[in-house]
Amino acid sequence: MITYDGRVGMCCHDWGAQHGIGFVDKDAFDNKKIVLDIEKKINDKKKGFELLSNAKKPEDFNEPKHKVETLMNIWNGNELNKVRKKHFEGKVNDIDVCKECTFKDTYSWEKVQ
Repeated sequence: MITYDGRVGMCCHDWGAQHGIGFVDKDAFDNKKIVLDIEKKINDKKKGFELLSNAKKPEDFNEPKHKVETLMNIWNGNELNKVRKKHFEGKVNDIDVCKECTFKDTYSWEKVQ
């Protein structure tokens, strides 16, 4: 999944890109600035943010190295391969964002070269 600012999250269930695996745009490096801007809009009750007074920032589980890469490099890169290895070894719960996943028991992982 790719966020609007260029952060690449691990999967379609990682809505907040909590387990980042890469970046396709440098604008996503400064996540704190983005969160502070959103919090200010919520507090100021800006149009479109009025109903978000109970919003909570999701926990960050993984922050990859800050460098812009292609999707192909991210797909074949170290961050996602660490996750694939844990799934293959049956240690999916070692990955915080995967602990609550409802799909983790639906796949049979095989090692691919």
